[in-house]
Amino acid sequence: MNTSQKALVAVDALPYYEQVAKKRQKLSKGRGKKGVAKMPQVFQGKSRDVAAKVFGVSGRYVGYAKKINEKDPNLAQEIRDGKKSIAKAVNQINKAERISKIKRHGKKYKTKNNVQIVCADFYQWCKENLKENSIDLILTEPPNTKKDLPLWEKLAEESARVLKPSGFLVSYCGHRFIDKGVHILSKHLNYHWLYCIGLNGNGNSFCQNNIIEKWLPILIYYKPPFRQDRKSKEFLNDNGKDTYSHNNKQSENGFSYFLKMFSSPSDNVLDPMMETGEVLRVAKRLNRKFIGICKDSDCIENAKGRLM
Repeated sequence: MNTSQKALVAVDALPYYEQVAKKRQKLSKGRGKKGVAKMPQVFQGKSRDVAAKVFGVSGRYVGYAKKINEKDPNLAQEIRDGKKSIAKAVNQINKAERISKIKRHGKKYKTKNNVQIVCADFYQWCKENLKENSIDLILTEPPNTKKDLPLWEKLAEESARVLKPSGFLVSYCGHRFIDKGVHILSKHLNYHWLYCIGLNGNGNSFCQNNIIEKWLPILIYYKPPFRQDRKSKEFLNDNGKDTYSHNNKQSENGFSYFLKMFSSPSDNVLDPMMETGEVLRVAKRLNRKFIGICKDSDCIENAKGRLM
């Protein structure tokens, strides 16, 4: 039995220790702190801590286990079966609570003039609603699988239409997708540079190629003519932490850098694959006019909530 399983067994035993504590209080006519049950003399302390001591775990760990057991019994059962640790379960619950809070705020959000959030297919919506040469910067992170190649084709085609002359497309890209991304985007736009964001920690391991990924590629394209007066660095350190991103979490530090480098205050910025709205929040903070598009209504509420 591992530590997480022991903590849940201690939670199961808590009612017994709490009952004994109440009897002890009644007999002694003593008054402990509000909400804290006293134990018999040999077991002085909170019921939680006593149960933890009996089963050889920390009181705080038992507290976490109790929270999991109350909020998500199915998750608690996974711990009992040895499929998940308490640490991972707590992170999962906390993340779900944060996202739920954000979505609640999102339902209250009222769209403002400089922010437009759209639930639609980006290609069709842009065709119908965006004029040619109307966007200063497209900053996005498309999915990176073979089945998503048509999506990249649409992104490249529509970027060439809606970007202003000298406007930029900044697209996050997976390592194994660079060749395909370059091939598709180069049909419609001019290549500028390959930027890199260094990944903190151990990186992502690719077992197939026996490579540990330590940096993330960013493809930069532009609509002629080229005009860029700001000096930039091609390698960025990712020192930020993003709590609400999708599968490939990106720090908002990177988005902030590219927004400052390839756009100016009051410029029109588009994220056609907005997901949870990281670009949106940074764009709002930097005083950019922003359009975010996503087909998933949950992502839309999540993105709106991040602005509250």
